[in-house]
Order: sequence, then structure tokens, then C-alpha cells
Amino acid sequence: MNDVRNDAAPTENDLLMLAYLDGIHTVPRIVRTYDLPRLLKMSQKKLDRLMKVKDFPQPLRFNENTIGWNLLSIQLWIFDREIKI
Repeated sequence: MNDVRNDAAPTENDLLMLAYLDGIHTVPRIVRTYDLPRLLKMSQKKLDRLMKVKDFPQPLRFNENTIGWNLLSIQLWIFDREIKI
């Protein structure tokens, strides 16, 4: 029997669906701007550069002064970076 194997990395939609099925995505957790450097263990300057070149998940805007990031989208971004390395 021929075993067909797909080595392509999972898409963001695949990962979101798996997270939903596992019950992880029941309540979206929001990470605020001031928590990002500590969470990711990188400087605010490095984060600003990543956001400027669009190599970081886009923030959610709640009003004109408040933004945050969905924790799951940040976790998927980290997972995607681990696969590419």
C-alpha cells in the first residue's frame, strides 16, 4: 500500500480549527501592548520593527486608544516561526 504523506506546514486556518476543536478557543484572550515585550521576551523596539514590516499579527482595535492582540494569533505566529527555522 502506498502511504501518501503531505509535509506542507499547516495553514493558520488549520491551526485555528484544531484549537477550536480542542476547546482552546472558547474565550479569546487579549494581550495588551504593555504585556507583549514580557510575553515574547523581546524589546519593544524589536516588536515595533516586526509590526512595521508586517511580520507580526495585526492588533485588534477596541476604540481609538485601545488595542490588543488575540493570544491565539500570537501563539500561531510563534509556531509558524518555529517551523521556518
